[in-house]
Amino acid sequence: MNERVRVPPRMPVPQVCRPEPNTAVKQGHGYNQQGALVMKLPVRKVRGAAVLLMAALAGLPSPLLAGERFDGKWLTTVSCAAARDALGYSFRFVSEVKDGKLHGLHGTEGQPSSLLIEGKIDADGAGKLYATGRTGSKEYVPGRDTPRGTEYSYNIEAHFKDKTGTGTRVEGRPCSFQFEKQ
Repeated sequence: MNERVRVPPRMPVPQVCRPEPNTAVKQGHGYNQQGALVMKLPVRKVRGAAVLLMAALAGLPSPLLAGERFDGKWLTTVSCAAARDALGYSFRFVSEVKDGKLHGLHGTEGQPSSLLIEGKIDADGAGKLYATGRTGSKEYVPGRDTPRGTEYSYNIEAHFKDKTGTGTRVEGRPCSFQFEKQ
């Protein structure tokens, strides 16, 4: 385990990359110990370049701010079509988005007829949401032999704009989601 590792010597900077020594010195530049060119710029030029860079970046959306673009309360409408022998249904509740993460709860978590939706909304509005819930009345459950309070879950593909959003249930019976920013 005590092997010696041979480290190759530093590679010299090729002469082709270096400006003429007299030119660099006349312009106030020099070379450091490794042979790299060191440019000496007046402070006002550096300050001016920094101001231009900050101005250019100010127009670009910040990744941090982009995730917060959807923050706030959203009226959420879940509508599921009739499937097999089950009745269709629709209900509304308020979801909240904070730091780009959605959290919405219909009913009381863990109780029959409840639905919890959570997930992340990307800066471009794409939402990967996940729903977990417990069944309610048998009339609304496909197959109708599922006991009240049985847990279920599914994925939701969603897309948000500034004030609205839509989504679709990925697995199981067809369900759609509407989101309206409050």
